[in-house]
Amino acid sequence: MKDNIIFSRARRDLRIPKLLPKVVDWREKGVIPAVKSQGSCGACWAISVVDTISSISAIKKAQSNATDLCIEQVINCAGNGNYGCEGGDTCRLLEWMRESNVKLNTLKDCETTQQLKNGTECAFQNATVGDYMAVEKFSCVSLVDREHLMLRYLATRGPIVAAVNAASWQYYLGGVVQYHCDGSYEDLNHAVEIVGYNLEGTIPYYLVKNSWGPRFGDHGYIKIEIGKNLCGIANRVSFIELM
Repeated sequence: MKDNIIFSRARRDLRIPKLLPKVVDWREKGVIPAVKSQGSCGACWAISVVDTISSISAIKKAQSNATDLCIEQVINCAGNGNYGCEGGDTCRLLEWMRESNVKLNTLKDCETTQQLKNGTECAFQNATVGDYMAVEKFSCVSLVDREHLMLRYLATRGPIVAAVNAASWQYYLGGVVQYHCDGSYEDLNHAVEIVGYNLEGTIPYYLVKNSWGPRFGDHGYIKIEIGKNLCGIANRVSFIELM
């Protein structure tokens, strides 16, 4: 891995900055793309990164809505140890995108290309129309016992990508996950976009966008308690900056 990817396993006590807003929900700004359904394709690594890039781009350009970008461009083309629907790695994907200066096409342009090439090969070129920004910097860090840094970024910059252990999520029907979701690094098996948090109630939680369709959980979302590294949510966190 390159120097722009930083792993840190330092442990500190959780502290929530007092000046942060009690509630952050980037959906209210219109910058969160619709919930996707990955189906039988193991593409959570691609969906979480591409949708987060769409959100960050909309925030940076002060737009009131997010543009759906071409996830298939990543699934079909990403190298650096990624294997399409067989699985991939969010950090390696971001590394590939930065080093290759990848500019994602819109979903509309993506569908046109797929019709021409039947989606059987990497037929995608970098976007040439519109202002679709490339990845400039990213981090891939462990923030175990430093989840306040996740809250600060969510409040001041935008959504983030996280690797999680989603083995127990098939049983999730609603509410805040507080127990029975192992946080070990070795059991990370899924990737998601964190779009906000809520500190108002007795149980503070992250607002997490999944990729199992809108019928999952709370209209496609799941709430994870803050401060316990539940589901391993703080083990491998990515912040993304665009050019």
